[in-house]
Amino acid sequence: MYKFTENMKKRLKLITDIIFKFLTWPVYLVYRLQKRVFGWKKGFVNVTQACSLIPGVCGEWFRRGFLQWVTGQPLQDCCICFGSTFSDPRISIGNGIYIGMHCDIGYATIQDDCV
Repeated sequence: MYKFTENMKKRLKLITDIIFKFLTWPVYLVYRLQKRVFGWKKGFVNVTQACSLIPGVCGEWFRRGFLQWVTGQPLQDCCICFGSTFSDPRISIGNGIYIGMHCDIGYATIQDDCV
């Protein structure tokens, strides 16, 4: 049986993070369009609500990928669980955070390694 080393795990996470960031590019474009039509806050809420409905680990990576586009932050080792939405795009999210299921985050600063 093949064992993954810590270095290999870090590389796989980085590659997966890059893949999901580019998979969320069309969603970011939808956000930009909705921002023009509905306003910056309502457009952001609409897209984060849609992203919150993707289940499992893929949903966590997807939400993180989208939020990387909006916030411009790397969001390394972050877990944003199913059903969690954001109601204000002026959020600041640190690395290593955990946001549980069905949370609604407004205008906030979440520092590194917070739950």
